[in-house]
Amino acid sequence: MHAPSDSRPQQTANRLRALVFIPAFIAVVGILVLAVKLAGRLNALEEPAARDYPPSPPPRAGGGGTPLVPAAVRPGKRAQAANPPANAIAPIVASRSEPGTPDNAPVAAAPTPVATPAAAAALPPTNIVQAGIGEIPAAGIVGRVLLRGTPPPEKVIPVDPSCGKLHASPLQTRFYVVGTNGGLVDVFVGLKDLPAGPWKPPAAPVEIRQRGCQYLPYVSAAQTGQTIRVFNDDPVLHNPHATPTAEGQSERFRVQKPKQSSVPVDFVFPRPEPFLRFKCDVHPWMFAYVTVVEHPFFTVSGAEGKFALPELPPGNYTLQFHHRKAGEKLVPVTMKAGKRLLVTVTLDVADPLKHEAVVAEE
Repeated sequence: MHAPSDSRPQQTANRLRALVFIPAFIAVVGILVLAVKLAGRLNALEEPAARDYPPSPPPRAGGGGTPLVPAAVRPGKRAQAANPPANAIAPIVASRSEPGTPDNAPVAAAPTPVATPAAAAALPPTNIVQAGIGEIPAAGIVGRVLLRGTPPPEKVIPVDPSCGKLHASPLQTRFYVVGTNGGLVDVFVGLKDLPAGPWKPPAAPVEIRQRGCQYLPYVSAAQTGQTIRVFNDDPVLHNPHATPTAEGQSERFRVQKPKQSSVPVDFVFPRPEPFLRFKCDVHPWMFAYVTVVEHPFFTVSGAEGKFALPELPPGNYTLQFHHRKAGEKLVPVTMKAGKRLLVTVTLDVADPLKHEAVVAEE
């Protein structure tokens, strides 16, 4: 009779296979779990918002230079609460220039002023955002946009190693950028519902830079037909991708090499559109927004929420204040020859119906 075969070598081989297979299986499962978690974190981000610009950001080509405004209305000048137009988002109450001051009684509604064709026809066909306002104009509109309430905390953006090494601290979203005195940055300010005019687009482009794997500025503005020029200042590949939604506007994207060999990418849009979105297909957290309007009378609030518009011909106008997250406020104003208006708008982070405006004439 044959002696039974020895099964020990087979058992030893099976054990060795198990020792190799099990760790490999655990490693594969771990990689899949990490990938799913990272994808979930990226999808949870609405789009970027809270920021500190890197050192020496480029001039805000769509934002009116460096607007300045007095901190308060001069003594002896009478402040008047603006009366809301019929299509305003919220009723206006006699308001405060700083958050925290008690509200006064509501102001009675008044007829809605609108820009008259005669006044609009007299407006100079020049882009005011190219005027380089560096001091308070003697006449025109100056003011601040304030934010009342505590905005939601910004989110940390998970970035890849090549972009992470460009920053000393983690990137964050940029939904609400608020100065030390409550001034709200990135608010579009412009005249609304102007009659059609021969508004020639300026030759100077609006510049957007990709720096540190984020768009700077985050919010800007341009005129229809004006060139929006996107630069790549980073040592990594980018892919600026404009995604307009207005009828007649077309998507466009282009791969941009790292800065040593990068060529700027130009975009032009023939139709107005609020907060037209730019993104980067290579880095899914990168976003920028450009409000495109038909006329040249606009700016974007800068540091501490300050803004300035030069003198307009006498007439009635409607100012639009529009923030991506805090919402919109429409403020009717009346311009008089040689006068300066101080406009303080307070946007309420919790309730758009509590947005307020104060207009004082100097």
